[in-house]
Amino acid sequence: MPSGSLYGHKCAVPDCNKVIDSKLLMCLRHWRQVPADLKVAVWRGYRAGMGPEYDVAVAAAVDAVLERNHA
Repeated sequence: MPSGSLYGHKCAVPDCNKVIDSKLLMCLRHWRQVPADLKVAVWRGYRAGMGPEYDVAVAAAVDAVLERNHA
């Protein structure tokens, strides 16, 4: 997807400039690093309307990727 696409956004992981489909949270490389329980929490929060539960799950998923890459 071109970086100027109107249908995409950057991966949620800081310093990742990969432009992804607007329906996705992270690029595939980073999503694969999120533990399964956090993936479930993200999807649960997304389906519930992207409220506070979703925000907490996204923050935890991003933190898990950052910890994995900086450990």
